[in-house]
Amino acid sequence: MDTLTTVLIPLAAMAVAGISASAAWAAARAAHRSADSAATLATNDAQRRRDELTPAIDLACQAQGQRRAVLTLTLTGPPGLESLDRVEVTIADPLPDRSPVIAGGPTQPELDAQVWGPYRFVTSTTGVTGHGTAQVEHVRPHTPIHLALEQTPAPAWAADPAEWQEERAGQLLMTLVCHRAGYRPWIRERQPVATH
Repeated sequence: MDTLTTVLIPLAAMAVAGISASAAWAAARAAHRSADSAATLATNDAQRRRDELTPAIDLACQAQGQRRAVLTLTLTGPPGLESLDRVEVTIADPLPDRSPVIAGGPTQPELDAQVWGPYRFVTSTTGVTGHGTAQVEHVRPHTPIHLALEQTPAPAWAADPAEWQEERAGQLLMTLVCHRAGYRPWIRERQPVATH
C-alpha cells in the first residue's frame, strides 16, 4: 500500500464518520422538533376541548315572601358536557378587595365575613358550607338545583339597617367554580342574578 492510500483511507473514514454524526445530529434534532410540535399540538387540542366544554349555567333567584328566596342553578350546556362533578357557588361582593376605610369601623375579618348581597345561603340547607358559600355535587344538564336563601341582615356597623338592605336590593352576584375530572376548573366570576 502506498503512502497516499495510507493517508486517504483514514481521512475518508473520518469524513464518513463526520457525515454520519452530522446526519445523526440532524435526525435527533428533527425528532426533538417533532416531539415539541406534537406536545404543543396536544396542549392546544386539550385547551380547545376544554374551551368547547365551558359550562353554561343559568342562575335564577325567586323571592319566597319578604325574607326568603330560592336560588336555582341549571347546567344548560354545552352539548358534550355530560355533567360536572362539583360546582362551588359563592355570593360575591359587588366591591372586590373591600378594605377598612375609617378608624374604629369594621375590621378586615368582619368585612370578609359579611355577605354583601340581598340574600345569603341558609346554612341548614344541604351543600351549604357557610352563609356566603355552597357546594353542589353531581350537576347534570337540565336538572335544576335549588338552594334556600334568606335575607342578609345588616351588619352591626350599619347606621341604618333598612337603608343598608335597600342599597343591596337587586345586587345578587355569584362566582361559580365548576369542576370535572380531567379538566382544570372553569371559573365564572361575579355573575349577576336577577331576583324575581
